[in-house]
Amino acid sequence: MKKSLHLLTVPLFAILLMAGGCKGRTPANENADKRDSLVSKDALIKEVFEYPLPTAFEVTNMLVNAKAPCIIDLCNPVTNADKYISQTRKAINLGVFGADLCYTVAYNQNQETMNYMNVTRKLADELNIGTSFNAAVAEQIEANLQNKDTLIRIISDAFYATYNNLMQNKQDKLSALVMAGSWVEAFYITSQIYLTARNKDAIGSILIAHGNSLNKLLEIMQPLSDDSDAASVYKNLLLVQKEYARLDKEKKPGPDFSSLVRLAEEIRKQITV
Repeated sequence: MKKSLHLLTVPLFAILLMAGGCKGRTPANENADKRDSLVSKDALIKEVFEYPLPTAFEVTNMLVNAKAPCIIDLCNPVTNADKYISQTRKAINLGVFGADLCYTVAYNQNQETMNYMNVTRKLADELNIGTSFNAAVAEQIEANLQNKDTLIRIISDAFYATYNNLMQNKQDKLSALVMAGSWVEAFYITSQIYLTARNKDAIGSILIAHGNSLNKLLEIMQPLSDDSDAASVYKNLLLVQKEYARLDKEKKPGPDFSSLVRLAEEIRKQITV
């Protein structure tokens, strides 16, 4: 199981990343050394692990480029974090909130970015993997809300370091669950935007891209298919995969994504309530 999880767990954290700014301070020079240190750590980790899934930044940038509207209400409310008691629920929703963090960054929602950074840090702490989401990182994010490139780098470094922490401590199951939560949230947001999108072809193509990454995710989740905590997530993702296969087999122009939208709503509700 460990060997297979190594291939895709980095994307799970990479999936949590996107871009932004609204009201904030310009980066302070005193943060430069800290950022360089984080980047060096990021580079070392990337030399060791591959990550074939598209990152959340890539997914969100596709939405931005398609001129999709920003609908912050689609994100999981940060107040829900206190409802997650078990390790499984915390891990899945760490992934969900991480994807939401990226979404807020991509659409320049600075206050929301800080809110989702804080709730991500809270769950990471409760899972005992919060060493990368400490007060210093939060300060760097707040200081760079107007600097998109630096913000992306700081957040991505923190997630890469968190991933490294999980793998060093042989917490493959948590890694897979966080990845699943991240994928579901990005899938859900995209599917909801599709419902009201003017350019449905553009958003539909992003939904199709989610299907390609889902196949990889399921390869990683397969060793957890009989796990009491993760089995329901795995089975739900299999239902989504079957729907994608049906759509691909039909190959109709302007496919009907209504079943995908329904599945996204149901699965996302199950993991966030």
